[in-house]
Amino acid sequence: MKRQFKIISAILTAALALSSFAFSAAATALGEAPSMGSDPRSLEKSLTLTLDKGDVLEFNTRLDYDEAKVCSFQVEVYADSSDLEPVGEPEFPNFDNVLYYQTTKIDKLAISASKFAARDTIDLSGNPTLSTMKFKALRDCTTTIDYLVKSIYVTVKLDENIEDISSVLDYVDLSNRFKINGYTIGDVNCDGHVTIADAILVQKHIVSILKLSGSDLTLADTDMSGGISIADAIQIQKAIVGIISLY
Repeated sequence: MKRQFKIISAILTAALALSSFAFSAAATALGEAPSMGSDPRSLEKSLTLTLDKGDVLEFNTRLDYDEAKVCSFQVEVYADSSDLEPVGEPEFPNFDNVLYYQTTKIDKLAISASKFAARDTIDLSGNPTLSTMKFKALRDCTTTIDYLVKSIYVTVKLDENIEDISSVLDYVDLSNRFKINGYTIGDVNCDGHVTIADAILVQKHIVSILKLSGSDLTLADTDMSGGISIADAIQIQKAIVGIISLY
């Protein structure tokens, strides 16, 4: 009976590998990104931020799931091509041999990546980053990046002899981390550290003693609410004493 299970599992693994390869090959041949929301089960998030012309944005897509080892994923990122241009190539710090393509259609820059290797499993518990992409601001702008995961598979152990591949798209969450010119959110004065000086700058902005603008606004908006409030100063203070992490 165990031998039959092994055979079935091997067949399923091969079928999944072929289907994933077909997707990647078709995507590369077409040179077009799938439309946002085309998969009703995809995980979709958006990030809106203010940038100054010439700013370099490092954008990390993260998967909030660490219960099993990841063997497959499909991730897509969309940006406004009139606001942002890519810098270098996408990076996948935890994975090798990731297939990706990039295209610009009308006003959208689209980057799509897929990875599949049934026996190449990666534990993301220490660093849940799927992809790192860099963009340069072409103008002063407030722009939105849409990002989504269309599939995520993990390898699970059924017993000591049998492993299976399962989709966990319904059980994970998606998040992001970003830096602007190498500075993390909360580092309002861009000195490389989050300190009480940053909280004071936020408070001064709130009472109109000074006015933050451009990417400084994004770095000060620690809760990404779209506005600066006392809550952001409190978030910075919590980060200073180690209650929370802003990056």
